[in-house]
Amino acid sequence: MSSCTTGLLWLAVLFVYYGATHGSDKFLLNERLTSSSSHKLDTGKIGLYKENIPLDKKIELHRENIPLDKIGESEGSFPVVCYLSMGNEFPGPFPPEANVTLCSHIILLGTGIQNAEVAPSQHSQIYCKSVAAMKKLNPNLKVLLSNGGDFGSVLISAENRTRFANSMIPYLTNYPLDGFDLDWEFPAWPIGKEHPAQQQHNYSLLLQTVRETLDNYSAKMNRSKFLLTAAVASTTPLINNCYEIPELAKYLDFINLMTYDIHGFGLTTPFTGFNSPMHSGKSFLDRTIFLNYNLVSAAEEWVKRGMSKKQVVVGIPAYGHTFELLDKNLHGVYSLAVGINKTLGDEISYDIICGLLKNGYTEVWDEDGEVPYAYADKSWISYDNEKSVAIKAKWIKSNGYGGVMTYSLSVDDFMGNCNGIKWPIHLAIHNALKET
Repeated sequence: MSSCTTGLLWLAVLFVYYGATHGSDKFLLNERLTSSSSHKLDTGKIGLYKENIPLDKKIELHRENIPLDKIGESEGSFPVVCYLSMGNEFPGPFPPEANVTLCSHIILLGTGIQNAEVAPSQHSQIYCKSVAAMKKLNPNLKVLLSNGGDFGSVLISAENRTRFANSMIPYLTNYPLDGFDLDWEFPAWPIGKEHPAQQQHNYSLLLQTVRETLDNYSAKMNRSKFLLTAAVASTTPLINNCYEIPELAKYLDFINLMTYDIHGFGLTTPFTGFNSPMHSGKSFLDRTIFLNYNLVSAAEEWVKRGMSKKQVVVGIPAYGHTFELLDKNLHGVYSLAVGINKTLGDEISYDIICGLLKNGYTEVWDEDGEVPYAYADKSWISYDNEKSVAIKAKWIKSNGYGGVMTYSLSVDDFMGNCNGIKWPIHLAIHNALKET
């Protein structure tokens, strides 16, 4: 390696250290891009966040979380929770991306927040109407509606938290949904004026309010309890700053652990890295800054902090991240990069990745991370394939976790364009779980 390249590498290490301790890089700290929401309610004086409202204990005393294995697809089956993006209109009974046989739960992803209430997306109504058709084909299927965006306006007061919780009820009244999933990335992060530290506690208060509201409504309707879940971060800085994990364990049926977007190109991470490694490697960065930046460590950390194993549903991605190499001859893990591949874009679906592998890309299996990567000229891609997702699924089930989560049905090869097999990633997970 030339002295110039060595110098650049050490400069990169310094950038990474700064990012890890100050949280300036979104991929280093596991942030998936979400649509922004418009806030037109309370302006949110920072002083309001200084309230330390005690948590109401009556839910803790009178409500038990429903074990995930009791609400799965069928007796003895292992839960597979699949996200599904609400992107376009569709002519059939449900979206072509939706597979209701490979999933025990489907989470419709796409609503936002406006005026501290759940705000529908452009196509949310047609997707919600498709739930009945999904359940006709699979009567045991559970379908949840995910709500994402910046929850800042919701957390600003008890009134707004109640307003948000009440705004869920019309969806549960009008459609055969089984609950809600909250996807906020992330409470009290990035640290600063816009995301004060009190958001961490107020997020717990929000979950309590929503849990109470959903339980009261299910009792009123004389039906089983609605599910309440949340997508959560996997890296240590966010776990430390964003969540009161014992409180989340009280109010959530399960978490969807986003063990992906762990590495990607950024100003503080100007080099290649794995989207969703199973384990850390043996390099200097893996043994120091990125020591616990992997699927196994993230799952274990949530349990160590107070979430039961049965409440931890561990995520597996069906998409990859791209990089543009500084030097095409240096194409290993943590090779210097100058950005994302602008031709492919940052995040690419599995059918595109599979097509690239057929057209000149070299695939490499990393024994430490137990995931593949591929390169061609200056292009570099981190992704999961059938082999890596099977390894992950078997580990998740064998180690007693609550289920597998996938992100998402929409980015798997659901048309079978590459090898004639539809949903190869989800099918590999399904087959691995049957063998375990």
